[in-house]
Amino acid sequence: MGDQIDWLQIIILSFLQGLTEFLPISSSAHLIIPSQIGIWSDQGLTFDVAVHFGSLFAVIVYFRSEVRDLIRQLVALVRNILAFKLELGNEPVKEEGSIDLIHLIVATIPILLAGFILKDLAENQLRSLPIIATSTILFGLILWLADNKGTAGKTTTRMNLSRAFLIGVAQIAAIIPGASRSGVTISAGLFLGLDRESASRFSLMLGIPTICGAMILLTSQIPIADLSSISISFMGAALISFSVAYASIHYFLKYISEWGFFPFVIYRLCLGIFLFYLSFSA
Repeated sequence: MGDQIDWLQIIILSFLQGLTEFLPISSSAHLIIPSQIGIWSDQGLTFDVAVHFGSLFAVIVYFRSEVRDLIRQLVALVRNILAFKLELGNEPVKEEGSIDLIHLIVATIPILLAGFILKDLAENQLRSLPIIATSTILFGLILWLADNKGTAGKTTTRMNLSRAFLIGVAQIAAIIPGASRSGVTISAGLFLGLDRESASRFSLMLGIPTICGAMILLTSQIPIADLSSISISFMGAALISFSVAYASIHYFLKYISEWGFFPFVIYRLCLGIFLFYLSFSA
C-alpha cells in the first residue's frame, strides 16, 4: 500500500468501501472523492484490491447457500457441456428467489468486455468531480424513476436470459464513477418488472463475478514486488471492508422492501450538489 497511507485513511476508506459497495450510492465515487478534494493522496491499487477482496468475501459468506447452489449448477453445466447436452433455450423452472448460474454469466459478459475496452478511459478521463457529481445525480434520479415504476406495477416478473442480458448491458454504465454498479443494475431490474428484493438480490449476486473481474484487472496492474509484500495494513483494510459490507448487505435486504430506494436517492442528490459546489468553488 505504501508509506503514504496511514491507519486513519485505511480505516475510513475501508469503512466507506464496505458500506457503499452494495448500496446504490457508488463505492468508486466515495473512494475517489477524498483524493479529488485534497484530503488524502490517492490510496493506490494495492489498497483497492484489499478492500474489494473484503467486500467480495462478505457477499460470498452472506450468500453461502446460494453460492453452494451456483457451484452445483456449474458442475452440472460442465458435465452437460462435456456430454454435448447444453440446451440454453430450455430454462428450467427454479424455486422462487433462486439465482440461475446462466443468468449471472450472461449478465457478467457485457461488463467484462466493456471494462477491458474502456479501462483507460475510466481511469484517466472520468474521475473528475463534475463527472462524479453529474452521474451521482443523474443515476440517482433514474433509480427514483425505476422504483416508482416498480411499485406502480401490480405484478412482478421473473428473471430470464433476456432480462439478465439487459441488466448486464446496463451495468456498463457503472464504469462511470458515481453511477453505482448496484444502482444501475437494481434500476434495470426494476424497469424490467422485478420487485425490489429480487432486483437487489440479483444485483448483489452479480457483484461476485463482477468484483472478481475488477480484482483480476487491478491485480494485473500491480508490480509483483508489491503483491509479495502483503502487510498488516492490507489485511486490516480487507477485514474492515468485509465486516462493514456484511452488515450493509444484511440491513439493506432487511429494510429495502419497507423503505424502498428513496432515502438513497435523497442522499445521492445531496452528495451530487455538494460535489458540484466543491468543483466550482475550488
